[in-house]
Amino acid sequence: MKRKKEFYKEKEIYDSVNLCASNGKVLRDSIGWSRNPVFNCNLSGQWLRKKKWNYWCIISNECLPPEYG
Repeated sequence: MKRKKEFYKEKEIYDSVNLCASNGKVLRDSIGWSRNPVFNCNLSGQWLRKKKWNYWCIISNECLPPEYG
């Protein structure tokens, strides 16, 4: 019997949410993805050490055009 593949499903965030708590740790409510920018990057501390990024990861050949497969 063949088992279906199970995929990890990340939570989609719809409403505005703070990225960090007042102590600088990431809030669990902010872990996920959104279709629009809804994250409040409330980072405190040294201004040169603050970073903001976008991260993309494609993990399936179905997402890529044939010339990249």
